[in-house]
Amino acid sequence: ALPWVESRLKIVPGTIRHAPENPTDGQTVFISFEVENAGEEPSAATRPMLLSEEPGEGGAQLPLQSELGQPELPPLGPGRRITHTLRWDPIRNAGIQNIWIDLKAPATRSDPKRKDQIAGYRLYARTKTSLRRVRNWATRTAEEAEENIYRLHAEVANDGETEARNV
Repeated sequence: ALPWVESRLKIVPGTIRHAPENPTDGQTVFISFEVENAGEEPSAATRPMLLSEEPGEGGAQLPLQSELGQPELPPLGPGRRITHTLRWDPIRNAGIQNIWIDLKAPATRSDPKRKDQIAGYRLYARTKTSLRRVRNWATRTAEEAEENIYRLHAEVANDGETEARNV
């Protein structure tokens, strides 16, 4: 009998990254990772996806606002590696986010051939800018008083984690 040879795609441990580095709730996040064909045959093209939970435990595809969908992972020859990037458009997801990358959904991680094709990743999305008025007051010089002119001032605080601009 001839030995069985096949392709074996896997997510390379320790290669998962995201950009921007400090995303804000509602900001598009790009998740990049390396994929390797650790098998002895070329792989077929596949379409990896980002999931809300581990496959087999109710993981649903994360929201994507692009009509193009997630990019296809091209075929890989034996021993070849490629960096692949997926897009995530989080909405109302401030705080710690646990996401799952799945090279060939649907399946379960309990399948021994699939364990290297599924990886969990954690990132933190900052809350949006949340401005509030602390106090306001008016001042005027003697000349301004004659002209009935006031200078209005306000102190504003940001309760969010994202830097406020043009305030």
